[in-house]
Amino acid sequence: MAIKVKKSDLNDAEYNYFWRAEDAGDNPKIKGGKERLELNRKEGNEMLYFLSNFLTDIRKVSRAEYLIHNKLPSAIRKHNEIEDWLTENWNMKTW
Repeated sequence: MAIKVKKSDLNDAEYNYFWRAEDAGDNPKIKGGKERLELNRKEGNEMLYFLSNFLTDIRKVSRAEYLIHNKLPSAIRKHNEIEDWLTENWNMKTW
């Protein structure tokens, strides 16, 4: 069951998100095309969309956000690959 992640749930002070689409074709609510395939980690609306669809517990937002920004290899960009990586690495030590 997906949750509704809000802007206030993200750590914008730490990660300094962009909050508007970079171009007319950059719509976080589109479920197909490039938006569904790759996640722009700097775009706040894309992070909201991704986390809302991936997580089932609002209390896990900061953990997922931290892993995406600090541990996820930069070559992993597709939504399904990020979901797989997060699932496999959720319990990794972060220090």
